[in-house]
Formats: sequence, structure tokens, C-alpha cells
Amino acid sequence: MRRSECLGVRESQFDFKHKFFRANHTVTTAVIDKKKIYIPSDKLKTDLSNRTYPLIPYVEERVKAKIAENKELRELCGNSYSNEWLGYICVDPLGEIIDPNYITNRHADLLKKAGLPHVRFHDLRHSCVGLMMANEVPMERIRDWVGHSDIRTTVNTYGHLEYQSKKKTAKIIEKSLPLKKVGAANL
Repeated sequence: MRRSECLGVRESQFDFKHKFFRANHTVTTAVIDKKKIYIPSDKLKTDLSNRTYPLIPYVEERVKAKIAENKELRELCGNSYSNEWLGYICVDPLGEIIDPNYITNRHADLLKKAGLPHVRFHDLRHSCVGLMMANEVPMERIRDWVGHSDIRTTVNTYGHLEYQSKKKTAKIIEKSLPLKKVGAANL
């Protein structure tokens, strides 16, 4: 998911009974008169950015825990808890939406702590696509998963990752060629 989609995740997007999640909302920022404002929106980057994912048990467990934590904090803080972002998952202990830069900075901190090289948060989308391609997921399904409106965007962005499938194809071709060496004079 894109960072703005992660930040825009709300409880209402989860269907725990049927085990799915809808990515259909974002929160972005803008600076107006030197003040940062947060802009919630149901208008995503493209129409196909509105997508539905199966709910993975680990994710379901973590989301339910965060919902319970937010409810507990809301009850504990009473009137000090912000009502503006009720139902959002990514809020601070007082119910304020977290800043998108927090996601970016926390991601960098986690990589550093784990001794991993720096990659942008957005690069996680590329890693996800790379794993799907390595597991031979068709490009059309990858397009749907990442929410591109046009298959050409997916191919242009991630086509270079298809190198492994090209290597497999080369091996198949190699197996179909004659086993004996042919000299240049015989070609």
C-alpha cells in the first residue's frame, strides 16, 4: 500500500466476519499559510486503487489489537481524546492522526535497528511485487494488487523484476537445444 493509504486505514474498512480489507481511503498533508493540515479523502490515485485484499490472520490480529488499544486510550483520556479522527487506526495516544513523516522515520529507524540497508517506505511495494513475480503471480493480478489503472504502468514500473522468469525461459530453451556442440563452420 501507499503511505497515504496506510495512514488512511479506518476500522470500517475491515470485514472481520468475511476476512477482507478494503483499501479505499487516504490521508495526505498540505501546508497552507505555514500550517500543516491533514486531508482525508475517499478519492484515491486511480479508480483501481480502490481494492479489496484478503485479511491475513497476522494482520487481522494486529489490527484488532490496535483497535482495542485505541478504544482503551479513548476511554482513559476522556474529553482529552480527539474525536476528529475516530475510527482511524493510525492515531497517537490522544487520538490525533499521526504524521506521514512518522511512518517514514519509523521505517528508517526499524531498518537501522535491524542492521538493514536504507530503503524508502514506498520500496516495500516494489519488494512485494518482486516476491509476487518470483512466485509467478500473473502481471494482471499484480496490477490489481498494487492498484494500477493500466497494466502498462505495472509493466513499466516492475518489468525489470521479471528477469528471473526470463532466466527460467532461457533454461527451457537451452534444454530443447541439441546436446552436442555445433562448430561455427556448421552454422
